[in-house]
Amino acid sequence: MSKFESSRELTLYFKEVESSSHPLTKEEESTLIPLAQSGDSRAIERVVNSCAKMVVKTANHYMGQGVPVIDLVQEGNIGTMEALKRFTPGKARFASYAQLWIKKYINDSVATVGRMIRIPMSHEFDIFKAKKAGEEVDDL
Repeated sequence: MSKFESSRELTLYFKEVESSSHPLTKEEESTLIPLAQSGDSRAIERVVNSCAKMVVKTANHYMGQGVPVIDLVQEGNIGTMEALKRFTPGKARFASYAQLWIKKYINDSVATVGRMIRIPMSHEFDIFKAKKAGEEVDDL
C-alpha cells in the first residue's frame, strides 16, 4: 500500500472538513454536550463535526499501515461518538477527552484489520512508536 492514498470522495471529504469543522467553545460545550447525550441529533452532529479535523489529522498519522485512510477516519468518528457517550462535563474539555477515544479506535482498527497475522496490542504499539521515530522495523 502506498503512503499516500487518494480518491475523489476522500478529497471532497477533507475539503468539507476543512471548511466546516470548528472546535466547540466552552459555552457551546456546556450547552451541546448534554443535549447530544440526551439524543438531540443536531447537537450530536455539531459535537462530532467539531472533532472532524482532529479525526482526519490522527487518521493521516496511521496511513500506510494496512487500513485505508477513509476507514481510519470512520473509526475515528466512531471513537468521537464513544467519547460523547462517556464524557462527563466539567472534568476536562471534550476535545481532549475525545482525542483519547479517537486514537483508541484507530489503533484498534490498525491492530486488528491492518495485519494478516494478529500480534499483541503491546507489540503493535512498540512497532508504531519505532516507525514514528524513523527506525527500521521488522514487522514480523
